[in-house]
Amino acid sequence: MCFQIGDVARVEDDLSDIRRIARINGQQAIAVSIRKQRGGNEVSLAQAVRERVKTLQTTLPEGYQLQVMVDFTKSTEAVVETTEHKLVMAAIVTILVCSSFFRQLARSS
Repeated sequence: MCFQIGDVARVEDDLSDIRRIARINGQQAIAVSIRKQRGGNEVSLAQAVRERVKTLQTTLPEGYQLQVMVDFTKSTEAVVETTEHKLVMAAIVTILVCSSFFRQLARSS
């Protein structure tokens, strides 16, 4: 799939007023910021971007690199994973407490 950046983004060629300079390890770079649309899933977007970067990296000319420098969704993914783990642990503890309670209730009657 081939596309032009202008097909999916607003592109401005304005060198007269340089406001930002991107450098990686002291070398000039091009910085691209990707943001989700309102109501979109940030984590799904980040995963799709990471996969697309891997694919595009293989098509670049020698000496060029494409990489994700900042990904704020890593912390979101970690929070989701921790929450899922805590929910599973809470369900297990709840089942153990309820089964213990019902066993004691059955013995007393």
